[in-house]
Amino acid sequence: MRHTPTPFKALKTKYKDGPVYWIKSGDIFVGKVYSHDGQPAGENAAFIVRAVNAHEKLVELLKWVTEEFERGERKGYQAKISYDMDEAIRQALAALEEK
Repeated sequence: MRHTPTPFKALKTKYKDGPVYWIKSGDIFVGKVYSHDGQPAGENAAFIVRAVNAHEKLVELLKWVTEEFERGERKGYQAKISYDMDEAIRQALAALEEK
């Protein structure tokens, strides 16, 4: 899946009704966040930027953890993680990879 390159940044600007946060990647504007009905625009923009910038690394980490547990199982090591945690990791990866 291709997307606008990361990292993203949030830039605060003024607008007639209050602050607007532009989400930007380099010279590319990818979106804007503004307050509506008291929603915290700054916090929402920061959350979007954090989630986008962390996404690829989190996917890599989850894949690595899954591979390490599978490798340990093949070698006969007892996994030090419960089945529920292992299944949660698999479900998280599946959700992240859905289109």
